[in-house]
Amino acid sequence: MNNQISLYREQLYYELTHYDKKNKSKIRLQDELIERIIFNVDDDLRKSFVFPDRLMKNIDFTDVSFDNFDFRGFDAIGFYGITINTDSIYNKDLSYSILRGVSIIGSIDGINIEGADFSGCVFYNNKVKDKK
Repeated sequence: MNNQISLYREQLYYELTHYDKKNKSKIRLQDELIERIIFNVDDDLRKSFVFPDRLMKNIDFTDVSFDNFDFRGFDAIGFYGITINTDSIYNKDLSYSILRGVSIIGSIDGINIEGADFSGCVFYNNKVKDKK
């Protein structure tokens, strides 16, 4: 299985590094192994991207789960299709992140939002306290 994931990662890396933004739409990922291909997962189940953000911005994340993704300091500008479920944020921490264009499902009560920028976010089923 790890060899298959390595091969998928190599193929995806090639596509991302040869991506022509002017002539293509975002790359849509539809594989049952997708989370294992695009994310590193550490012993604490914390997810992070395998490739640099500049390459990952070429992916349509509409069908990708960001459960346990580490959003601390994350800059979502230029990403497409990211949805955050507040019940599954790694360490309940969105501090110093820029979340423009991100959809957020659930309440942000009890989540560290110090220095976070929510401008341009779409909130669903939320009670947002002291945030505009």
